[in-house]
Amino acid sequence: PACDVLPHRVFKAPAQAEQIAHIDFAVSMGSLCRYRRERLDQFESSANGYLGADESGRRRFGDLIARMSPGTRHPLKVGLMWSSNPARGVDWGERRAAKKSIDPQLLELLSGCHDVRFISLQNRDAGDGAAEAPGLDLLDFQDHLRDMADTAALIANLDLVISVDTSIAHLAGALGTPVWILLMKSCDWRWGRELETTPWYSSARLIRQTTAGDWRPVLETVARDLRSLAPPRASTGAADEIASATRP
Repeated sequence: PACDVLPHRVFKAPAQAEQIAHIDFAVSMGSLCRYRRERLDQFESSANGYLGADESGRRRFGDLIARMSPGTRHPLKVGLMWSSNPARGVDWGERRAAKKSIDPQLLELLSGCHDVRFISLQNRDAGDGAAEAPGLDLLDFQDHLRDMADTAALIANLDLVISVDTSIAHLAGALGTPVWILLMKSCDWRWGRELETTPWYSSARLIRQTTAGDWRPVLETVARDLRSLAPPRASTGAADEIASATRP
């Protein structure tokens, strides 16, 4: 349909008020899906996602992973994102981001997962990457992630992404990469209330808090299910096999 998309800053600039003077109806971008897709049968699902990473970037990060793991062979490459963007300066945003984020010290619960190479997907806005999780032998690519295209290229090299509810979870789902999304008790409405899958991304699995603020059982579930992945299956690097093995 014919529509105008206005950046949020327009509403903060009185000199540009004439741009919105003609508006009869308005909706925020994030709420469009509430009105355009009201039933599950209105979703089109693709096992391969609907985005693709730049091939040269994918090769570059593949080479970086190999160089940063000399002499080692980890059958399963797993990306971790444990912090939501803190939305600094916006009080309600900071509070919600804190609830969606996991104390990196709890990531030590994953340290018993052998045959796994953990890779930090944290950017500088979200935290200090591997330095925040000393209990894990994390590869950290903060200095190489300039934008979302770089992040997509890195994710394209991974067998699995484990992320809190942030843009990384959406990016992995859009790429068709298997992703376990860790949700706080009062999560965003888009994820529903009880489902372990989502119509938004066929490669996603939802793992939810059962008690508000308590991430330990969530990470214990993650650790248990990671350990249950057979190394021979993981070593193939086949995303569809891993997705099949890890989806509920």
